[in-house]
Amino acid sequence: MSLALDGHGLLLRSRWDVHEHLQSGRLQAVMAEYTPPPAHIHAVYPHSRHVPRRISLFVAHLKASLGERLPYAALT
Repeated sequence: MSLALDGHGLLLRSRWDVHEHLQSGRLQAVMAEYTPPPAHIHAVYPHSRHVPRRISLFVAHLKASLGERLPYAALT
């Protein structure tokens, strides 16, 4: 990424990697019409009939905090 940040060419990275640089103006999107395949984030925990409240709260917290940090991501 440092080569692109120094102005030596293009790079193809996930928005997660370059979001801050795009926001600050250090990088510029040149293929804005390109829609990459979606990236899915999964919370994996043991299956049981009853999901403990602490796990439900933690997953809700992750969803909310990632939604703030990654506003372009589709979180469900």
